[in-house]
Amino acid sequence: MGDGEDGPRTRGETFPGYQHEAGDRAFVVSQHFNDFVQEHPFIQERPDLTALADQIGDALGELYQAIWRAEE
Repeated sequence: MGDGEDGPRTRGETFPGYQHEAGDRAFVVSQHFNDFVQEHPFIQERPDLTALADQIGDALGELYQAIWRAEE
């Protein structure tokens, strides 16, 4: 950044692409969690871990939906 330039805006006036970016990142994290953790055989063979992973997967899904419901 040159002299007098502000850093990236993350609070206050929102950059128009932030909601889309946040939604995309939440989707990617959710998919990676499902593919590489939630569906892992070690997790699937243990009911206590399966239940916990399911709760986390559900929470990630709720976050994704909440991002798109939020007002820009």
